[in-house]
Amino acid sequence: MDYLTYLQNVAKTKNVVGYFDTYLPEEFLIALDVHPVRLMSDELEPSVSNAYIQGFCCPYAKNLLEQAFKGKLDFLSGVIFTRYCDSLRGVYEVWKTEKLSPFVEYIRYAQVTRPESANYLAKEFLNVFENIAAKLNKTLTSENLKQAVSLVNEKRKVLLNLFNMRKKGILACNSEDFYRLVFSSTYLQFSDFMTALKEFIYQYSDGKVVSKVKVVISAAEIDTPEFFKLLDDVGFSVVSDDISSGTRLYKDLVCEGGEDLNEIAINIAKRYIMKPPCSVKEPSERRIEELMYEVKTSDAKGVIFLRTHFCDSEGVEYAFIKERLEKEKIPHLYVETDHRLSNKQQLKTRLEAFAEQIEGIII
Repeated sequence: MDYLTYLQNVAKTKNVVGYFDTYLPEEFLIALDVHPVRLMSDELEPSVSNAYIQGFCCPYAKNLLEQAFKGKLDFLSGVIFTRYCDSLRGVYEVWKTEKLSPFVEYIRYAQVTRPESANYLAKEFLNVFENIAAKLNKTLTSENLKQAVSLVNEKRKVLLNLFNMRKKGILACNSEDFYRLVFSSTYLQFSDFMTALKEFIYQYSDGKVVSKVKVVISAAEIDTPEFFKLLDDVGFSVVSDDISSGTRLYKDLVCEGGEDLNEIAINIAKRYIMKPPCSVKEPSERRIEELMYEVKTSDAKGVIFLRTHFCDSEGVEYAFIKERLEKEKIPHLYVETDHRLSNKQQLKTRLEAFAEQIEGIII
């Protein structure tokens, strides 16, 4: 069952609310008995969204707007944007103006991530989610929020264990199947994800791991498992990553203390504002350090840096990442594409050359 069909079925008995990046604190939605889902791109041409969003904007963001205009997301009770990138901010304004879902909310993040921002962000979280609670006739309580924090922390722990099994070579699976499962954690209900996880581990933990060229992927967002299939076909094994829908999903837990809604919200805010940052947040040093850690603890031979067309923040940050990789003498490949891999054959040629270059290297 594809992810939209799955969500349409969930929406028959439960409110489903969409979001667009991993800065959305899903704990609050779960506390309201609402199912959070990270919306993913598809193959639609931007025939309608081109009239609203400039051609040089992120193709991922435009595609999500296209899906909304064409009714593919009509099952949603609402959507929540965060202050992420310029393209998504533009999509937010169009989405709100055109009333593409029953409600649209916007979380105003600070762009500079530091512990002192947690109090501000906690108040922002409470304002937004109390608005949503009123719209959906729900009540946000400290007890429900505590339970939601524990549940999401549990998901992060099992994802951490899954990635560690991957890094240690315990799971004899290709990268495509592995990341299909990881991505499913952002749209499956918790019980369904745990069932899928157990079946996956049972299927792959006893097989023989095929020797391939180990790499780490660095990117802002990757939705398509086809990119990982391309890497499999070339002969790579993605043993870890620096992707918002990958390792940044699980790193750092929320402190499970707190006596009231405000204290719990501050704990949640601290986690989200201080987690490994995307390129749209400052400072970026932690992202670079986390990437170095993943390379050095995974026996990777190199890094593949994937930039989405027109993603200016990734282009700027690449300069700093490149400098650090060269200083550490870690081979890397910079490639650029859109969410549909429209330049697939060109990518394949460059990936094949990189695989041959680094296969015998010892870092």
